[in-house]
Amino acid sequence: MNEERMHPPKEESSSTPRRSAKGRQRRVELVHAGIACLVTEGWPGLTHRKVAQQAEATLGLVRYHFGDLAGLHTAIAEQVSHDLLGPMTDELVSTTSVEELIVVFLTALEAGREEPTAIQLLIQIMVGTAYYPEVSRIVRTDLDTAKARLAAHLQELDPKWTATSALQAASLLVATCDGILLHGLVDPSAGNQHSRSQLHAVLRAILTSPGTGEPTPDH
Repeated sequence: MNEERMHPPKEESSSTPRRSAKGRQRRVELVHAGIACLVTEGWPGLTHRKVAQQAEATLGLVRYHFGDLAGLHTAIAEQVSHDLLGPMTDELVSTTSVEELIVVFLTALEAGREEPTAIQLLIQIMVGTAYYPEVSRIVRTDLDTAKARLAAHLQELDPKWTATSALQAASLLVATCDGILLHGLVDPSAGNQHSRSQLHAVLRAILTSPGTGEPTPDH
């Protein structure tokens, strides 16, 4: 991952033993090494030994910082999820209109398509969610947080949104981002100018048509 675009390191939980500044920095380096392993080898290749080799550290040091394999998975998933969701959510909730939100979303989407490492991490985080409970818990929590922030922002932009309908729209926005980025791997034309204008229209429909959030009555 391009470190210049990386979000600040995920803060350690209050239950994590206090470490010196040097120890915290070394842990950040190990996390970055773990992310590099995840990109090149996937979750099966994310092991204590591989991280130690990547970071030129001892196996014991990696075990000290992360504990068992689930602990290593957790640390890497926390940072990757943080990097993928944090910056874009921050940009979207700083907009002052629905139109600006759509433009920022499309711009971020285009930038994401030009970052193969970010797309590979998106793939791996989805795979990890499917196969590793510790990864699933982190990603679901971060997604819920991002969607809640987006929903609250939609209500600020347009008071007609109900809490339920705003959350549904936020969910669609996140799903659209993931879907377009992943689909671009098999169909690069999905990012051409024509599809952008169509996507703009779809987003406008999603984000400027507040509903009740209630199911449609059966006919």
